[in-house]
Amino acid sequence: ELPELYARADCLVLPSRSEAFPNAVIEAMAAGLPVVASDVGGIPEVVRDGVTGVLVPPDDVPALADAVAGLMDAPRRAAALGQVARDTVEHYSIDRMVEAFERLYLTEIENHVWNRGDRRQPRVAA
Repeated sequence: ELPELYARADCLVLPSRSEAFPNAVIEAMAAGLPVVASDVGGIPEVVRDGVTGVLVPPDDVPALADAVAGLMDAPRRAAALGQVARDTVEHYSIDRMVEAFERLYLTEIENHVWNRGDRRQPRVAA
C-alpha cells in the first residue's frame, strides 16, 4: 500500500517537532520523493537541505508552505531532489548498516586489545 501512495505523491511532508530516525523519510526517499521536513532530531542526518529535500524550522508554518509550494512550482527541481534522495538512501540499506557496524565493532575490539598492551594480532571471527 505505501509504495502505491509514494508513487502517486509529489513529495513527503513531515512537519515534526521531534523525530529520532524517521522511517517515513527513508521510505519516501527510496521511492524517489523529495522531502520537506522540520529541521529537528535525526531528520537533518538524512535530508540534506537543497540536495535531497528542504528543511524548515519547526513550527514555522509559512516556511513549510513556501517549501512545499516551491517544489510544486518547480517540478524539475523536485524530480532532481528526488533522484538524489533515491541515490542517497542506498547508504541506509540493512546490509550496508550491518557491514558498517561490523567494521566498527571489529575496529573497537582491535583497539581495545592493542591498548590493553597485548601486542599479539587479535583474533576476531568475522
